[in-house]
Amino acid sequence: MESKKIKRLMCSVITATLLLCELPGVAPMMESVGVVQEVEAASLKLSNKSVSVMTGEKSKITLKGVSSKKKKSVKWRSNSKNLVVSYSKKDTRNATFYARKAGTYKVIATYGKKNYVAVVKVSKKGMNSASRTLNNGQKYKLKLKGVKGKAKWSSSKKSVVTVKAAKNGKSAVITAKKPGSATITATVGKKKLVCVVKVNGTTAVVTPKPNPTTAPKPTDTPKPQPTESPKPTETPSPTPTEPVKPDEKPTPEPTPAEVKADKIILNRESVTFTALNQTFSLSATVTPENAEEKAVGWNSINTSAVTVDENGKITAVGRGSSEVFCFLKSNGEVFAKCSVTVQIPETKPEPTKPVEPKPTEPEVVKVSGITLNPDISLEIKEGSSYTIKATVAPSNATNNSVKWVSSSPDVATVDDNGNVTALKAGSTTITCTAVDGSGVSASCPVTVKAKDIVDPGDTTDPLYSCDYEADFDIYTKIPGGTGLSIDVFTNAPSDKVQVLTSNNNIYYNGVFVKNNVYGYSYYYCFGLDAVKQGNCDVSLVVNGKIIKTWNAYVSSTDKNWATYESWLNGVLKNIKDSNSDFDKLNPIQKITLLGQYILDNYDYNPDANKSFHNDGCGNCNASAFVLKDYAQRLGLRSEVVTPKAYVVNNPSHVVAKVWYDGVAYLIEAGYQGKAGNRGTATCVKESK
Repeated sequence: MESKKIKRLMCSVITATLLLCELPGVAPMMESVGVVQEVEAASLKLSNKSVSVMTGEKSKITLKGVSSKKKKSVKWRSNSKNLVVSYSKKDTRNATFYARKAGTYKVIATYGKKNYVAVVKVSKKGMNSASRTLNNGQKYKLKLKGVKGKAKWSSSKKSVVTVKAAKNGKSAVITAKKPGSATITATVGKKKLVCVVKVNGTTAVVTPKPNPTTAPKPTDTPKPQPTESPKPTETPSPTPTEPVKPDEKPTPEPTPAEVKADKIILNRESVTFTALNQTFSLSATVTPENAEEKAVGWNSINTSAVTVDENGKITAVGRGSSEVFCFLKSNGEVFAKCSVTVQIPETKPEPTKPVEPKPTEPEVVKVSGITLNPDISLEIKEGSSYTIKATVAPSNATNNSVKWVSSSPDVATVDDNGNVTALKAGSTTITCTAVDGSGVSASCPVTVKAKDIVDPGDTTDPLYSCDYEADFDIYTKIPGGTGLSIDVFTNAPSDKVQVLTSNNNIYYNGVFVKNNVYGYSYYYCFGLDAVKQGNCDVSLVVNGKIIKTWNAYVSSTDKNWATYESWLNGVLKNIKDSNSDFDKLNPIQKITLLGQYILDNYDYNPDANKSFHNDGCGNCNASAFVLKDYAQRLGLRSEVVTPKAYVVNNPSHVVAKVWYDGVAYLIEAGYQGKAGNRGTATCVKESK
């Protein structure tokens, strides 16, 4: 349909808020005109939708098409803890990832309400470990599997973890130096494989690494050496002892040397288990008996067969064998070991008679969640109705039926399909509950407003016909910063057609007018912007009568709008502080005074992306939209237009058109030049 094409074409014109990003004006097609805004790429896509990598290989992915203004709006995640995804908060359009284990995973980018998914296939080739936790002083050997070429190894923090590569580059030994974290990188050509290492503060205990298949060699017994005949010892001549003088102190005796442990003896050298979960307590005797450091630690080299606790208690956990070591904590080179075997006889199951299969009962899937739309709150007027939609999770729930209840049925009722009917002014809560016994429910607060005191009367005026189409529902949740539009087809002239909002949560932006569309005299496309969190009624009014009202909810406040509003409030305060009679002025005088303040304090800049509140400069678009916004805040109807008088000489120039006391005024503050030398703001009545 032509209206859809026009709507797509003009969406950037109507929904743009030049208070946030001013762009050059566009010549009107009739009476008034909107302004074009920079459009973000319509096609968003990932740089790769399918990626094949190795374990530990670091790769980069980008969500293309996101504008620089939204560079902090992308969120990344993975569907598994085995795929690590990271990105900078300064620019979230790019992310890096690596996998700890082989498998197939997903990288997910969320932008707005849409997810973009890339499939990551990870092979078993690559780094033998992509993440590792070490104690202070502990070493670990990293290896590359199936990687061609010689790797260059490096550590991101040598003070935390050092790396020493083998000559062939296929492996490297890392050593934990102090608590912290570091990334070890092996670079092979254009590929980078990483291992993220975390170092704990605990000092590592050096555990002996015996070869379980090779019996330790017996210690060579030293051969006796022939003893030389002792020479007669000369008897030393006695040295006369000098008497100790009263003032002299006796020489202190030397401190005895520290006695170190040199051997550990276990109560058993071998243990055999014949069943799982059997236990045995090993005890250790440290010699010599007067050794000062006698604390020992325990370790099993095959924990899939045997485990050992800190007291030497061993437990059979699986078929196989292991050596359990007891070592001196102060010196890991002093140790003893016990060989442990877990022998569980294999039992062959007796043949069983075939049992006729019974029909399998289908698995019962309970309801786990219910989502309502709307889910925050609903405002409807007395006598009207609205249908609340319920979505049951999971989608394969065995029984997805629900029941509806109103807490105050005298205010509003609800039927079995979620249809809410407002009866009188007040509040109630509509609750939707699963009937499968899961107890899952969800609620929506409902406020019923009284009917308008002034009855709008018959909405079909005999003088004017009207049709309309909006790109949002009668009740909808809209994120802050979203642009909206309402298409109106009518034979009513522009001064008879209005779109009104109940507050500034939704901001009226501009209007585009075209004649002779689908047999109607005029086609209007009204632009709106959702800027502040909260409820807002949007009404279409023709010839003073309400044709349609939409109840909208803005779910978040636009941050850029908040910046602008803070700027405007500061400017208005400065104007009031310097003008004692400000409150006595009429609205047109106040708006003109604001235009003069802009001319005196802000430079002219033709750049379409400049705005007063962000850059301290701007053009006629920036000033016209500030004046139009202030007029609307004062309760006046206002638009940004190109007056007919300017079309020939300057078709891109725009001003603020403000209706006051039955008269339309054209107010502008868009002259070129430097601040303080930009002329005078003008205000003239529009010529008929």
